[in-house]
Amino acid sequence: MLITLGIVVAVLLAPAIIVSRRLQDPPPIAVVRSTMQSSQLVSGVPPVLPWPAGVQSALAIPALGIDAQSGPEVPAPIASVTKLMTAYVVLTDHPLQIGEEGPSITITPLGVELWQEAVGSDQANIEVQVGEVLSEHQMLEGMLVHSANNIADLLAIWDGGSISGFVTKMNAAAAALGMTQTSYADASGFSAQSTSTAADQIKVATADVEDPVFDQIVEMTSVTLPVGGTNGTYTPLLGTDGVVGVKSGFTSAAGGCDVLGLLQSIDGIPLEVLAVVVGEHVGEDPITTAGLDALSVARPAMSSVRAVDVAPEGTPLAVATAGGHSVPVVAGADLSLLAWPGQRIAESLDIASRPTAGTAAGYQVGTVSVSSGLQRVQMTVRTGKRLPSLTLLQRVF
Repeated sequence: MLITLGIVVAVLLAPAIIVSRRLQDPPPIAVVRSTMQSSQLVSGVPPVLPWPAGVQSALAIPALGIDAQSGPEVPAPIASVTKLMTAYVVLTDHPLQIGEEGPSITITPLGVELWQEAVGSDQANIEVQVGEVLSEHQMLEGMLVHSANNIADLLAIWDGGSISGFVTKMNAAAAALGMTQTSYADASGFSAQSTSTAADQIKVATADVEDPVFDQIVEMTSVTLPVGGTNGTYTPLLGTDGVVGVKSGFTSAAGGCDVLGLLQSIDGIPLEVLAVVVGEHVGEDPITTAGLDALSVARPAMSSVRAVDVAPEGTPLAVATAGGHSVPVVAGADLSLLAWPGQRIAESLDIASRPTAGTAAGYQVGTVSVSSGLQRVQMTVRTGKRLPSLTLLQRVF
């Protein structure tokens, strides 16, 4: 009889125990499903750029991953634009941080001979003396700002052991950057055998401007060295109309050449456009003519860029579902970036934490990322509404 009673009690208590345990179960974790597309196309048609006649020209907007060239190109002398690669190799081998001067370099009799040779052949130069001590940063200033060929040669010997050894490194770096129509014969560009194309020079210029030290130097209007004194820049238009450099050059074989950087702000976002012109032989000052040519391409390119609102605050980007209820997962703030007409913007959603039934609105679920070229912008995504709790029946059954 007692056994039978025990069985009955157990049978009666079992559902109560099960119900009690189910009521203590944690709320179910939501399933989060993205409703975003993997990419979106920016409206509009890419502009037709006004390429200057009679020269090779190219353009790049590194942040957007945009590049273009005027047409088929043939390698040609590039004069002191060669120094873009000289600076790239030196700063790759001996990187500097903003505010650092870098290693000290003592001028030897060979250094004076290189200066005298530059003076005798009417090359751009800065005077040096035996025993003078210059830092790496000072020498880069002399080479990039005043385009001193003797300083370029001194940097080459310091870095590569010899000019020929350094030139080997320059050509290896060019190959690594995909500059298939470039061949360097010297560190300064005085040699007509240092040849390239506008499109290739865009590649090394793009790599150069990623270095803040390089950027800082090429924005200088003059350089002052202990013996050489103060020497102005040869870069045309620097400091006007948003022009921030980058490097110019001229020889009778190359004509006027210019790599121009145009920096402006679009909806509060800074953007740099690079334009290259080589082989300009028109005008009394072919370097300035080349600079004006480059600016005539850079300006309309800059004006074609616009800020795109990819996901304004509150835009639904995913759905969180738990217990038969669904709520939107939305952008936590406005999400925008700069874009070029006809460009495709990549989008992705990273789920870091999943809400549970009963979670309040504003719960941070993860981040949404959009990218275009070198741009990558992230923003948090949150639940747009409270995710309802399970009913008593749902919790029990």
